[in-house]
Amino acid sequence: MAHKEFTYTRPIAYYETDAMGVVHHSNFIRMFEDARVAWLRERGVAQTHAPYSDVVYAVVDATCQYLKPLRFGDFAKVRMQAQGEGAKVRFRYAIYKNDSELSCTGTTLHVAIDKNFRITKPPTELVSVLKEEHWTEIWP
Repeated sequence: MAHKEFTYTRPIAYYETDAMGVVHHSNFIRMFEDARVAWLRERGVAQTHAPYSDVVYAVVDATCQYLKPLRFGDFAKVRMQAQGEGAKVRFRYAIYKNDSELSCTGTTLHVAIDKNFRITKPPTELVSVLKEEHWTEIWP
């Protein structure tokens, strides 16, 4: 049975905004990372990533399409999907403003590497979780 789609919600902090009063573009990538870490914890596989493991999932590609601004006081709801691709893990994200307006979409591609920066197999616990993840071809 597949896991349900993962969501992560958090408020926008004042320090995340720029001189125009909107979330600075770099902070969307940080929200992606916050969601990924929350996903690892919720799925019970946080121990498969450094510092708890010798494996690190290096980001080899990241995309972000900015659609509508977020401001201090808004809530960012991140919808996320994960898919295993051999030694790689692909995540895709859709960030909504206050649970309604689509603000941003993006992806990150990670490759499992060891402490010597060599590509390695992802831990079996993570592979098992990824096999159960919900993934739709139409996104978002």
